[in-house]
Amino acid sequence: MTDAAPQRYDVIIVGAGVAGARLLQHLLASAWRTRAILVIERDPEGRGDHLLAFWTDRRSDLDPLIEHRWTALRVVSPAGDATTCALTEPRYVATRRARVTAPVEQANLRRLTGEVAEIVDGVDSAAVRVGDRWYHGAWVFDARPAAAGPATVRLVQRFTGWIVESAALRLDPAVATLFDFRTAQRGGVGFMYVLPLAPGRALVEHVFTGPVGAEAPPAEPLLATYLAEQLGLAVDERRIVARERGSSLLSDARQPRRGGRRICNIGKRGGRLKASSGYALTRIEADSAAIVRSLTTHGHPFGRPRERRIFRLLDAVFLWVLAREPGRAPAIYGAMMRRPAVMLRFLDERPRLRELLGLLLILPTWVFLRALWRWTWARRVAGDAGP
Repeated sequence: MTDAAPQRYDVIIVGAGVAGARLLQHLLASAWRTRAILVIERDPEGRGDHLLAFWTDRRSDLDPLIEHRWTALRVVSPAGDATTCALTEPRYVATRRARVTAPVEQANLRRLTGEVAEIVDGVDSAAVRVGDRWYHGAWVFDARPAAAGPATVRLVQRFTGWIVESAALRLDPAVATLFDFRTAQRGGVGFMYVLPLAPGRALVEHVFTGPVGAEAPPAEPLLATYLAEQLGLAVDERRIVARERGSSLLSDARQPRRGGRRICNIGKRGGRLKASSGYALTRIEADSAAIVRSLTTHGHPFGRPRERRIFRLLDAVFLWVLAREPGRAPAIYGAMMRRPAVMLRFLDERPRLRELLGLLLILPTWVFLRALWRWTWARRVAGDAGP
């Protein structure tokens, strides 16, 4: 569409990352596909790309995007003891961010590049200002970075990954190593994450979770050491063909899903990042589908399922343990991997009650009960009564 197009839209999506792109795809697959839609993106040229791994136990619109699948998960203790668990359901799979956010074109869809200066709520519409121009939408979906709300516990998860190719790389293509703790643990929780992508090709990623503002151990030297000592790859035997890097804030801060009468928060801003793991894609996907169902059925986007507070509470307590007793992380993750399917469903907030109780019982109960008491006391002192 040209700049002469009207400045009033049925839907304005602020942000064309994963959350904005998936909501747009769901809108275009619904009765709303003929409505006037505006997508505002800050920098199309700056779109990053990295692997997005997730688990699924049902068919979804993401299935055509899946590039990799693994049928077993592996965890390795700091001492080198490895546990591998077969996985049938849910499946552990991956795609690339660039595939998820690939732009689409349609006659009623307009794309605009610019920095959103402000969003103003209204009774019948909300207004979005880009530069000195205003754009009005019956509904505005805001996927800008989440505001930092009050939190009792706050950690940063940083990841640095290399996609490595080597004829000497010998990995089981069916096994994804979720946690290999044979790396530096100082100042937080560190582990290596290894995904075989093809014969002689793998993503090897260093993940570190620690306090906000704390200095993280240097990831690239740790990756080089891991390749040499644990995967047996000398420098002249390997080639780094791509790099990826990023970070996520993990906290017990509550992100409001509603930004106003006509504003709906989505993605991380809408609390779709799973605080205890840093995963978001399946939660974004479910949220996008629920928003479109609500628009179609009720005429507004707020008829989404209510969040179950028990999962926010469990996330908060888990983060408290990681923040205060990071040395326990390898044993905790190792225990959870004894029931991998249940662990994945828990992280996706869809376990059966019996499964949830069974998972909690194999963990060091007294550690989490003590963390619950201390976290609750800290919240009370801070004047916040709920998770």
